[in-house]
Amino acid sequence: MGLNREGMPFSTFEYFYTVNINIDGGPIYQSNLSDYTLGAYHQAKNMDPSSAPLQNILHAVLWKNRVNRDDITIYFEEVPGHVGLEVSHQNDTLTMTALVPGINQDSTVLFLVEDYLSGMDGVSCEAN
Repeated sequence: MGLNREGMPFSTFEYFYTVNINIDGGPIYQSNLSDYTLGAYHQAKNMDPSSAPLQNILHAVLWKNRVNRDDITIYFEEVPGHVGLEVSHQNDTLTMTALVPGINQDSTVLFLVEDYLSGMDGVSCEAN
């Protein structure tokens, strides 16, 4: 996987995988409507382009999302604890795990994948 590719602005999320979680349920069609974000990302650096195993370059984190509605700003507060990250090239999967406070069977999630140069895709899953 290419890193620090040509055209990448410094300090921009080059790759960003997230699971946005709404604890109380209900639809999530934007990440700023969620309570928590479980994410794995690579931030571009001013370095020569390179390639490395995805497992070695991604940083995994769980954030508590705090929205200031007055100026429509989202603040991400890191939640202490272990965030697991497993990459399987054989199964073409990326698995993130964490203990998310308050998550339950009624919670909804929004999965997003972003490659700065290629775009974004996602899907929302509501509780049954």
